[in-house]
Amino acid sequence: MIKPLFNHILVKPHMKRDEVELDSGLKLHLDTTIDVEKHLPTFGEVIELPRDTFFMIGSPMSLSFDVGVEVKPGDKVFFHYLMKELVETSGMVFKDENNEPLWLVPYDQIFFSVRNDKFIPVNGFILVELLEGDTHKDGILEMPDSVKNLKSTKFAKIIHAGESVKRFASEPKEVEYKDDMKEGDIIMYSPHSDLPIQWDLYNDVKSNKKLFRMQRKDVVSVITEELYEHVKFN
Repeated sequence: MIKPLFNHILVKPHMKRDEVELDSGLKLHLDTTIDVEKHLPTFGEVIELPRDTFFMIGSPMSLSFDVGVEVKPGDKVFFHYLMKELVETSGMVFKDENNEPLWLVPYDQIFFSVRNDKFIPVNGFILVELLEGDTHKDGILEMPDSVKNLKSTKFAKIIHAGESVKRFASEPKEVEYKDDMKEGDIIMYSPHSDLPIQWDLYNDVKSNKKLFRMQRKDVVSVITEELYEHVKFN
């Protein structure tokens, strides 16, 4: 068995993407030659963890984030749809005893894992449900024009939250990034930082909510749910 040395985890990707099962139990067969990027593997099972991890500002071999390894063998981990291209061009594809593919995936490219139906965001990511912000009670907190007209800030509710990132490799200063964001918090965040975790047609995540991922550093502020109910947008 391949043993990752550092900063990579060995993953068995879920390659079959031409079939989806609906909530009703019916199965649909998909033509994966259309919108190819929507059918690429985006999750797999963790087989092996690295012997150690490495973080150092300014080093090209470093993790992008100063974090601990939070996943375990057997976890279902989710990553970007371009991971297939990354591991293939980097020579990080191997075969198991059944000739099934195994990938060495950079640990800092993992968004979250699922273990015993529990969501565990990693690498500073949070999983959120978007809020429309089109209702209010009395409008005691009125959004400025920059928010109302230019949509410079958006709202979401944190559904799953993991540990915060200590440091970023791109940050020259040795500053620890700490926050107290938790599940259930209402957040204001920068636009374009809310990315869906999968194509709507798939149900790999098995969640009853449409979830989006973003990093904690993209959150502008945390407000209470009671205060959000008083936000006036127009």
